[in-house]
Amino acid sequence: MRIAYENGEPSADLQRLQQTLLAMCAKLLTYCEQRGIAIFLIGGTALGALRDGEIIPWDDDIDLALLRPDYERLMLSLAADSIPGMSLQEWRTEPRYHYPFAKLRLDGSSAGEVDFAGTGMHEGLFLDIFPYDRLPLDEAARERQRRRLGLLNLVILPPVLDPLVGGKPLWRRAARGLGLLLRQSLPLRWFVWLRERVQQASGAALSDEYDSFGMLGISQWRKKVLRESDLVPPRPAQFGPVSAAIPANCERFCELHYGNWRDPPPPEHRRPIHVGKVVLPE
Repeated sequence: MRIAYENGEPSADLQRLQQTLLAMCAKLLTYCEQRGIAIFLIGGTALGALRDGEIIPWDDDIDLALLRPDYERLMLSLAADSIPGMSLQEWRTEPRYHYPFAKLRLDGSSAGEVDFAGTGMHEGLFLDIFPYDRLPLDEAARERQRRRLGLLNLVILPPVLDPLVGGKPLWRRAARGLGLLLRQSLPLRWFVWLRERVQQASGAALSDEYDSFGMLGISQWRKKVLRESDLVPPRPAQFGPVSAAIPANCERFCELHYGNWRDPPPPEHRRPIHVGKVVLPE
């Protein structure tokens, strides 16, 4: 398939990919509605719904989010009662899964992600599902949390993602080397479990501010901290043919994440970036 956006138009294959993603999204939203689970569009997906009322023409993925309690409800529900034709992928279902958020994969397909190729893990086309966690009340505790998450990621992230952590100061490259040794020597699930504990600030006094650490990365935290009232209750929004929801204050979310979100990016930045060689079911 030729997944491309050229001369102001998505390729036929990109359009087919987008239609497949929209169908997956509609099924997940119906699943959540039937179970009283509050889920909403997030990231560039929410931006597309807010600004354009549809998927961004060059986008090649769909992002959704939930507050942590609803996220855990959804994970447990999908593990026990899956959506036909789709498989949940998260740290409890795949021992080597390395992201701090879940993916809902389309069976019989491939998204061509380099960090999943040859691992034996499900590589299908996906919806990204992010948890929002309450942050510690104390700023010093927040800083400790961010540092611990950064160090744990030096162990957890697979070597193929080293371009994301390479080119850093000498101490960080040395820490990455130590992290890879630990990755080879000890069960990865130990570190992933610990990251989950740190991410949820277990044992700390919590504020009414939230972050989703996997969305932009820990270093971008200043762009991501939101009040609970910015996120919930989600408000209805049309997303092409799909009736969905976006964060309560989606405008603030978009301002933090994208700056001048009302205007599309320059043409050179309008391209699909999340998938590789895509294979869809016949």
